[in-house]
This record gives sequence, C-alpha cells and structure tokens, in this order.
Amino acid sequence: MKAYLDELSCYLKHKGYMISVILAAVISYGYAAVNTTVSIDDTRGDFYLGSGHVMLSAGRFGMTFFSKLLGDFNEYVYHSFAVDVISVVFFLWAAVNFCILFRRIARKEIGMLPCTVFSCILISYPLMNEIWEYTMANLCVCVEFFCVSVAVLLVYNQIHHKWNRMELTGSALLLMLVCAAYESLVSVYIFLVFAVLALQALYGADKEKSIKEILRQGMIYAGILAGGFILKVIVARLILVLFHLSKTSTGQVGIIWGQVSIAEGLYDLLKSMKFIYITEAIIYMPLTEFILCMLLLSGLAVFLVIRSKNPGLLLPFGGMLVSPFLLCFLQGTYTPYRACQVFSVFTAFTLLLVLTVLGQGRKKAMRLAFYAAGGGCLLLSLHQAVYLNYFLTLNHLRWEEEQRVICNISDELGRNYNTDKPVVFTGCYHLSEGIMEAASISKDSIRWKIYAREFADFYGVDYNEVYEYYGRKIPSTNVQSVLEWASYADRAYQELFRYCGFHCGEPDADMRQEAAEYVEKNEMPGYPRRGYILDMGDYIIVNF
Repeated sequence: MKAYLDELSCYLKHKGYMISVILAAVISYGYAAVNTTVSIDDTRGDFYLGSGHVMLSAGRFGMTFFSKLLGDFNEYVYHSFAVDVISVVFFLWAAVNFCILFRRIARKEIGMLPCTVFSCILISYPLMNEIWEYTMANLCVCVEFFCVSVAVLLVYNQIHHKWNRMELTGSALLLMLVCAAYESLVSVYIFLVFAVLALQALYGADKEKSIKEILRQGMIYAGILAGGFILKVIVARLILVLFHLSKTSTGQVGIIWGQVSIAEGLYDLLKSMKFIYITEAIIYMPLTEFILCMLLLSGLAVFLVIRSKNPGLLLPFGGMLVSPFLLCFLQGTYTPYRACQVFSVFTAFTLLLVLTVLGQGRKKAMRLAFYAAGGGCLLLSLHQAVYLNYFLTLNHLRWEEEQRVICNISDELGRNYNTDKPVVFTGCYHLSEGIMEAASISKDSIRWKIYAREFADFYGVDYNEVYEYYGRKIPSTNVQSVLEWASYADRAYQELFRYCGFHCGEPDADMRQEAAEYVEKNEMPGYPRRGYILDMGDYIIVNF
C-alpha cells in the first residue's frame, strides 16, 4: 500500500499532469454537472433500483450496490450533480491507476507526457456522450473503470510478488461487481490484460517475453475474471431466491447465436460491424479516431515484432486488436455505442504506446517527433473535450425545450380542465428542427455524401432517398427526446409531468385504446395547434 500511495502522490504533485487532466474533465463534464437534465429513465429510479427491483431481477445487482453505497440515488434527477461529480472523480482516479500500472511494468520507459496524453484522451473521449445521458449508468461505468484498474493492479501484484489471499479475493469481488453492473467493462479488463502482457513482453524481464510466460500469466488473469463471473451468478441467484423475484433482462444483452446458422450469423455480424463501426466513422469523430488507432496499432505491432525479433508479441497485440469486438462476438450482434467503453481505453493506450516508442529515440529528429506528437495528442484531447461538451450541452437544451412543452401543457390543463381526471397522451413528440440540426452532420458536408452512398449500397436503397430524407443525427442515444421515449414507456408521461410539478391521473388500458382510435379516426390536431387537448368525459386526451 505504501508503494501505491507514493506512486499516487507522484501524479498528484505533478502540476502539468494534474492541470491537464482536470482541465479535460472540467471542459468535458463541467456544464453537464451543474445543469440538471432529464433524459430517458431519469425519472424511473425507484422502478429500476428501488421497489421495482428491476436491476436485481436482471442480475445487475452491482448497480443497486453502487447506488446504496454512495447514497440512495433512486431519484436520479435530484442527485444528478452529485452523481456526475462522483463519476468524474472515480474516472480520474482510474486514469491515474492505469498510468501507475503501465509505469510499474515499463519502469522509466514511459514518461509523464505519454501518461498525461493517455489520461486526457481517456477522460475526454467523446463516445462517453452515449452513456452520460443515463444518469445512473454514468456512475456505474466510471466506478467500474476504477474497479477494473484496481483489479488489474492487484492481479499484477499477485503474479510478481507473494500471493495474498486478501488481494486475490478482492480482485475477484471487484470483477464480480463489474460483471453485475455494466458488463461491457469486462471488455476493458480483457483489453488491459493484453496491454499489460504486451508491455511486459516489450520492457519486462527476459522470461516475460516468452510465449509460454505470456500464456501462463494470461491464464491467471482469465481465472480471476472467471472467478468473478461465477461469484456474480451465485449472488444473482441468491438474490432472486431471497427477494422472491423472477429473472428478467434489461438492455441489449441477449445472445442471438442459434437463431440462424453459425456461418450465416457470422457473415451478418461481420457485415453489420463493418457498417456500424467503420462506415459510421466517416461522420462520427470518436469512431474515426478508433479506426485510425486500429490501423496505427496494427502497424506498430508489426514494427515492434520485427524490431524485437519476438514473435510472442503477436499474441498480446492480436488480443488488443480483437478485444474491442469481443462483446459483439459473444452476443452475435454489434453492440450499441453506449456499450463501447473499451474504445476509449484502446485509443488512449495506442497513443501512449506510440509516444513511448518515439520517446526511446536518441536522435534529435526523434525527440522533435516525440514532443510534436505529444503536443498534437494534447490538442486532440482538448478537441475531444469541446466535442463532448457540445453534445452534452445540446442534450440540456433539448431538455429545456421539452420542459417548456410540459409546462405549457400543464398550464392549459390546470386552467381549463378537471385535473383529477386521468390524462391519456397520444401521438409522438418531435424535437424542434433547430435542436435536431445542431446534433446532425451538415447536409452539404462531403462526409455526409460519402456516408449516404455507403448507406445506400449497404441497404440496397436509392442514394437520393438516403441523402434527402435519412436522419443525419450523429449521436445514437444523446440528444434523444424524452417525450418521444415516453410514448412507448409505461407511466413515463405521468412521471415526467409529476417531476415538473403537475399531477396527471393514470389511465387504464381501455382508455388508452379508445383514445388512440379516436385520435386516428378524427385526425385530432397535435401540440401546439388549437384543439390538441380534448375532454372525453371520463378522461382527457393530450395529443402530440
């Protein structure tokens, strides 16, 4: 512990490192932290983590654990500032832990500039906007980054020092929580294991460079992960029994292998992955960075294998290149961007490794290249932070727009109608053109024209139709209408209006069906046109 505290103190006292990472964090998440935003699921804390027991039923008890450990965060919205700040603190701590791990392995080969670049790129990686919208999920993801960092440090310490049962148990328990909260962080653990093995094969002792030793240590890391997963299964089943719950599932975590032949399923998977990760990189900056780093790491792997004359390096480098897609191959389908946290670590580590290799050069040209590349990477992290802040800010503006809509409807209902009656919401709200355009790539952009062509070829549709009418919105989950989501989420309208200070009675299924049929048959106008509210006697219709 003393050695770890000394290493941690080294980073905390390094002004350049601390100023850089804090600036990256503040620009990236500062606005989102101090401006309360209601997004999908934010008003449903009790349903998921409280009396609804949804996360416990799904075996994701880690989310409930983090919620209860850090305070009762069932009411997401009211704790959004605290959740955001705690999340960022753990994210920063995880970044420092990763750097401590890398420098333990490579000793003085990795300087503070590569570590600063790694931390800033990791913290500001813009794909985080896909998960930050889900308030409780951002807490789980950032705390799990920390758990993964500690788990890998503990296992590394076990392998290279005396075995300690407490540390061994602690690493397994941390990985249990990772498996039981936001399971996509398992991919981060796997990537880091390959990164550790690669650094050891490059800079470690002679025996650590052999394929046999790489495999031996890899099996130890895998065994700890397997132990954590087994613990997760046991605890999840005990919870089902103790709380008398039925097993359910949440999110896109199902395995679809077996629904079609393996050959057909693999072909469809690879085709979909090519489009969703490579083609989308034409218009989406974090994916562009990731694909470029995939190419960069591939070339670097070939160079290092040839330079070191160590074919054993192919194993950890191959593992690093495959690990971002492990979840896809496990499930048999591509994972949405909100489950791609490994992309940020992959990108950050690739740049750290490039800088480390450049920093080993003794010639003046290599030293200039090292500092030029380091400065460029820090500028990239600044660009990332601004890009991330842009979409998180748009998401808040989206909520301000929808909050005005809710307040306008509430005012009219309160003035002119009997608010004790149930309210049936029909139709679907659409965000204003200004908000949507701000979240979309420009129609005149050459990147959009190239993407539209690729999209048309992939789906076999007309190019002009894609170019003119296909949605150009860039993020998948950010700047997503919460009112549109409420149209198919049970009781969500009532919860949103209640949060804004207006009580809406809950209609029954017959009222909903009757209202939907009436609106369709009579072509009832939608908000904000006159006549969008109608008193049906037993209930009130509000049509979007």
